[in-house]
Amino acid sequence: LVEADAIDYTLTVVDSSNRETSVTATVEVQVPPAILLSPTNTTDIILSTVQLSCSSRGWPAPNITWLKDGAEILCSDAISISTFRGERQTVSTLVIGELKLENAGSYQCNASNELIIGRSVLSDTALITVLPLYAQVYDSKY
Repeated sequence: LVEADAIDYTLTVVDSSNRETSVTATVEVQVPPAILLSPTNTTDIILSTVQLSCSSRGWPAPNITWLKDGAEILCSDAISISTFRGERQTVSTLVIGELKLENAGSYQCNASNELIIGRSVLSDTALITVLPLYAQVYDSKY
């Protein structure tokens, strides 16, 4: 079976009295996650707002989690995660408000559904580089 086979099938029987009886069955095809939109590398200055987006498709609809340098990210006053989960697609956006030097690092979007639990999850990574607000210039003459 392939994903396109996931439709309703109806069987109709006509008896000798010309009466119709129908029954419908729904075929669901499980599909492992695929990342459609990957987070992208970004470089910004301190106090900027940074947004990373990730979109994944599969059936059942994938769960998306975010990691920074390998550790799961939890929402806080400075970091928010919004997720929309449709029937077959999930879109997640991570927003860092007022960027700080400690926000620099590797951010990973993980997509998983019941098909790959217990195995490695599908993921994609973006690097955030944070620049200081002011760069100090040194004159070698002094």
